[in-house]
Amino acid sequence: MRTVSKAAGGMIGVLALAAGATASSIEYGYDDGVMNTAVGPPSSFPSDPEMLWGNYFYAEEGGEVITEVSFALGPNFAEDREVGIAIMDDPDDDEDPGNAVLLTQTEVVPEHLGGSEFNHVEVEPTEVEGGFFVAIYAWAEAGIDRPAAQDWTGPDGYSWLLYNPVEQGVDFDDLAGNAFFERLDNVAGAFPGVWMIRATGVPANGEECPADLTGDGTVGGADLGSLLAEWGDCADPDDCPADLTGDGTVGGADLGSLLAEWGGCP
Repeated sequence: MRTVSKAAGGMIGVLALAAGATASSIEYGYDDGVMNTAVGPPSSFPSDPEMLWGNYFYAEEGGEVITEVSFALGPNFAEDREVGIAIMDDPDDDEDPGNAVLLTQTEVVPEHLGGSEFNHVEVEPTEVEGGFFVAIYAWAEAGIDRPAAQDWTGPDGYSWLLYNPVEQGVDFDDLAGNAFFERLDNVAGAFPGVWMIRATGVPANGEECPADLTGDGTVGGADLGSLLAEWGDCADPDDCPADLTGDGTVGGADLGSLLAEWGGCP
């Protein structure tokens, strides 16, 4: 697994190759793994808000399909409270997710609270291109909850913070139109740095691993199910991913090709 982070000059730089990890995956992240503080709504808020905090990334070749999101939480957050995960596409790739388009979201009860320990959540394989935004959202009690774990050492300019009245929730159709939406380093009284949110990407389905029909970096039972669901003549030979041999039909030869690639993609 390659770990990438925004480096000087606006380029994505490879930081590390994690021993024992899948070589074909990429981890997007800016933090150093250590929480310096945690952020939540101040007691001056007239009511408890829904809050969202997220990091802006650029898709890397070989990591175009997001399969996992990891995040740390501050210690001041109720146990057994759900948090949401959202992955969004920025259509103009301008490092401002105010007009980002929701691609997928899910809700989970986090296992770990208290700073530097990450929660790792598998998400529906989601293909990203150019700039994309990965965010966590939750209801937070003003003046008490501080769920957003922050690392001061990361680069400025890629982490964002949002609040909106809890009865309205987060408006995912227009992030910039929520009651408060600001880049973290522009927030009055906030510390510079980044959120402790990461995303894991694997290669998009293609020449490197064509039998990975689900795009999760592995050829397995889910891919076999997808192939069997398309068994027979292709309705559209130009859009028939299970036709691994390219003969216009999904059959025994394609099954053999899939079984030959069984396991983790190279």
